[in-house]
Amino acid sequence: FQECVARRILTAQYFGALKHAAEWASEKKLQRKVFLMPLGGGVFNNPWESICSSMANAMAMLSEQFPNAPELLDVYALAWNGNRAEEETLERFLKGS
Repeated sequence: FQECVARRILTAQYFGALKHAAEWASEKKLQRKVFLMPLGGGVFNNPWESICSSMANAMAMLSEQFPNAPELLDVYALAWNGNRAEEETLERFLKGS
């Protein structure tokens, strides 16, 4: 139950940031760079699968409201430079999403 709630909260946080950026980009007619940080991957111990699926779900939700989202936003997922495994995990979960 708690993991389900956490995923929904993560998705809402990512979606809110993406939607705000897409609205700005649409209004200004400029592409916007967005950097998504893995929320709760440290002290809160959110599983990487939850973090990455929340990022992917938020992008899917955004695409429903903004079909031109790929033209509006240039989205990156951040990984800590000191941990190559973190970058590999993000790549593995997000590739193809």
